[in-house]
Amino acid sequence: FLPRQPQDAMARRVAEALARTTLFVFPSKAEAQGLAALEAMATGAPCIISVLGPGPETAVHEESALLVDPTNVPALAAAMTRLLGDAPLRAQLGAAARARCLAHFDLAQLAPRNEAFYAHCVAEARDG
Repeated sequence: FLPRQPQDAMARRVAEALARTTLFVFPSKAEAQGLAALEAMATGAPCIISVLGPGPETAVHEESALLVDPTNVPALAAAMTRLLGDAPLRAQLGAAARARCLAHFDLAQLAPRNEAFYAHCVAEARDG
């Protein structure tokens, strides 16, 4: 764990730590959006992400991450063993994860999409 520090310094240290990681494993059973997985993807870390919750919306299995059922411990262990033993696959998944993150989860894209969604919801509620 990192000691308490200003937000920008903490964000920089987390990004540096994630960029040095061999692989990032996020076996959550219930998440609203798995921000930690997106942060890891943004640094180019190869990821194993839960197939439950937002995992399939966050990454594409075998393309930008490995998606695994976190309740299936043998499958999770096999995915970790696979990535630890395959440096080219780690590099491929990491690069694809970063590209996906920039293409689909960049704030400049998310903010207008969310604003349009909420405007649509308000219009539907208003117009019946």
